Amino acid sequence: MNHERNQTMDYSEVIESFLTKPYWIIDILPEQVPSARQKQYFETEKYFMQEPQRSVIHQQFCNLLVKLGCYHDLVVFNADGLRIDGPLPGTLTQVFASRQPFFVLIDSDEAMIAYNGDDHNLTLYTPAATPLPLLARLATAERLFLWQPPKEKSQEGEPS
Repeated sequence: MNHERNQTMDYSEVIESFLTKPYWIIDILPEQVPSARQKQYFETEKYFMQEPQRSVIHQQFCNLLVKLGCYHDLVVFNADGLRIDGPLPGTLTQVFASRQPFFVLIDSDEAMIAYNGDDHNLTLYTPAATPLPLLARLATAERLFLWQPPKEKSQEGEPS
């Protein structure tokens, strides 16, 4: 898809169906921070949510999605019904700049990426391992990490 098309649609069922799937984190940190280090983590999180760090992270996420769109069909949508098929780079920049939660469907139903609006991570929900190797390489290219939470939170294997 090389053009944008804006539509409105109720995606609540789509979102709910993916929230039960195995998930991975695309993050500035390489793994989950141990609970004994939570105080340091929260201070670090505050630091990265200030400018210019926040804008740098949002640009890294945006770049990852722009590159992902070269390999997969993407649909950006939010809970309010906004839908953008094949978002162009400038549109993705605007979506991140809005600081509103949004979701990205990959190849219609293969996977979904969720962004909470002002986080320093993205969450990838997917029942299949298909997008994992490419996403791991794209994350690395943007100085990000793709990791899976401990097994009690997600049941599937590791990206290759």
